[in-house]
Amino acid sequence: DLWDRAVPDAPYWDVWTGAAAWLAQHLWWHYEYALDETFLRGHAYPFMKEAAAFYEDYLVEDTKGRSVTVPSQSPENYFVGGTRPVSLCVGGTMDFALIRDCLGHLIEASHLLGVDADLRPVWQGILDRLPPFQVGRHGQLQEWLEDYEEAEVGHRHLSHLFGLFPGDQIVPDETPALAHAAQVALERREADWKTLTPCGWSLAWASACWARLGNGDKAYECYLRLVRDYSTPALLDLIWPSRAALAHLEEQMARTSHAEVFQIEANMGGTAAVVEMLLQSHRHVLRFLPALPSAWPSGEARGLRARGGFEVDLAWDHGRLTRAIIRSLKGRECAIRLADARVTQDGRDVDVRRESGRLVFQTKAGEAYRVTPAE
Repeated sequence: DLWDRAVPDAPYWDVWTGAAAWLAQHLWWHYEYALDETFLRGHAYPFMKEAAAFYEDYLVEDTKGRSVTVPSQSPENYFVGGTRPVSLCVGGTMDFALIRDCLGHLIEASHLLGVDADLRPVWQGILDRLPPFQVGRHGQLQEWLEDYEEAEVGHRHLSHLFGLFPGDQIVPDETPALAHAAQVALERREADWKTLTPCGWSLAWASACWARLGNGDKAYECYLRLVRDYSTPALLDLIWPSRAALAHLEEQMARTSHAEVFQIEANMGGTAAVVEMLLQSHRHVLRFLPALPSAWPSGEARGLRARGGFEVDLAWDHGRLTRAIIRSLKGRECAIRLADARVTQDGRDVDVRRESGRLVFQTKAGEAYRVTPAE
């Protein structure tokens, strides 16, 4: 692991194999935003390839012919009949989401770089044999391969929602049934958070998930609670609620003597959640104000980065986009999730294709494009 320990040193917590795939996602993101092929070839791709090699060895075939992970877990949750603090099992949902994310990006990178064509069928074969996402008895996205009863419905981790965020395998306008199942899973988690206090980073993750589901008010509610109850006066994230917040939580009064511990995840995750409310760019399409909270009826944002090598300024009024400025850093084709809009460059109309609710146009590196929504 990161500290050069080859064996677990804590019961159950350390028996998790998904860290490399999750780190590989960050390397791929760096390429998606910057389109730096030198970085992809020299740093990201070799790491992603090693993560894939691990799964080639680690996955086994079950009695149904599926490729599954053993041992597996859903960090850091447990189920009825399992062990505590973490239940080991066959095939946690997060494992499969991580593998799809890593191998899918690896195949795409292989095409971009023109390398390892002979390995693409191997990686695609693994993807084809993975169990799909499943919907459980409550209509929720299952957390494990089996529809186990959750011992702690309001657990602080949202591991099985990785495919929704930070992944992009569950998208409301492309996979509506899975998006609904993810929403049910998130609602079940949050129903217990009134009494079972989550961590600061749990609220950041939930905020980003709600943003991906297009619910700005729920995303803002989680973000507001993060800032109000899980931050120091200097806005440093706390794992557990601040003492001031605990004073208003009768169920948690016994914990008022706990240490206020800083943990950086929610500072980064909370910032990401705000951006997800204003701009999303996964699946090769830009989405402006996809989850704008009603608390922000008018405003503007400048210098937001989008995948594909774009920088975006946004302005809105009464909850509606009034204009967007897209600066193209690499000269790539740009796709926007808008039914209709005028796109201009230096006051001149730009040729735009309309494809399934998207506006698509070619850009030039260094040029800025103004998008004005139709009335």
